[in-house]
Amino acid sequence: MKAVLSRALITFSTRSTLAALLTTMGVLNTIVLPSHAQPAPSVSNNPSNPSEFWVPAARLDPSKPQRITIVNKTDIILEYLITTHTNFRTLDAGKSATLSDIDTPLFLNINSQESNYSVKYSVSVDKKTNTLIVMVIRTDGEDSRALNINETGAVYLY
Repeated sequence: MKAVLSRALITFSTRSTLAALLTTMGVLNTIVLPSHAQPAPSVSNNPSNPSEFWVPAARLDPSKPQRITIVNKTDIILEYLITTHTNFRTLDAGKSATLSDIDTPLFLNINSQESNYSVKYSVSVDKKTNTLIVMVIRTDGEDSRALNINETGAVYLY
């Protein structure tokens, strides 16, 4: 399969679907997205500079077992799945769920079950347990649709 170079803008609502599809097809790592579509602030905080690389929002240790804990800080039921690994699961308001023994690379999609609500999330890492903690909150603005952990343990938000 030959490499693909993309200069097209990808919206938040379609980016996770595209990422999941490309992951399934095995071509995600061959696509270069524009720097202004960065999932995290760039090193110089100047996303208009196309020469800057994406900066991970967090990083797990790939040499140790990895876990993900999703914390639902909303008042709505969420649905989540690891694309190509699990079916949709639900997470009640105010609850948390932990996914253990995960294999990377992976894409984790987290959404509201109700289409008129958007969510966004922030991440941190518990280095002692090598657990990615994903805090999910409700938002009226830009939303998060997918989280990617690559083979090196780098975590990106889309």
